[in-house]
Amino acid sequence: MSSIVQLNIALKDSQPLIWRGVQVHSTISFYELHHIVQICMGWLNAHLFEFRVDGRFIGMPDEDDEDPMLANAVLDARKLYLEEVIQRPSKPFRYVYDFGDNWVHEITVDKILPTDAIFSGPICVNGAQNCPPEDCGGIWGFYELLDKWNDEQYLGRGEIIDWLGEYDPSAFDLLSINNKLEHLDQIIEKNQDIAK
Repeated sequence: MSSIVQLNIALKDSQPLIWRGVQVHSTISFYELHHIVQICMGWLNAHLFEFRVDGRFIGMPDEDDEDPMLANAVLDARKLYLEEVIQRPSKPFRYVYDFGDNWVHEITVDKILPTDAIFSGPICVNGAQNCPPEDCGGIWGFYELLDKWNDEQYLGRGEIIDWLGEYDPSAFDLLSINNKLEHLDQIIEKNQDIAK
């Protein structure tokens, strides 16, 4: 039977912690969860992803891989559902986005609530700090970028300001996140069309 799962999603090694609290149905697939994390954190879904749960790798299998061992090493995120692997209490599992920058998120089950007929989910309930910009070199590249951005003596500061635009590292817009989550189905459908 479906339940409501409250997840805590935290970007590993971020200080202050970049995190989101989100409630979802237990019946969502890991592919749907990928898109929920993308929206809640503020990523642009421009790179590959993978969940790591109890030694299992969950993502998008490469069906063109000629090595059957490699082709079967990744469980299909579209066919595996959250309720099949979550427990309460749980040890954190990982979501890795962009294997180059290696953004590692720790996801913990905060609580499991009974099904509520009113809950249409998913919904972001809280969080803090802005997501780093894409392609900035991972967590350590991000903090190096911020140091240069804040250093008025740094000669390349103008270029960094131009690149970041109106980026505010402390910004967190709950309303905007939830407006995007309301269109989750359309976002997933659009991404499936792009992948074809």
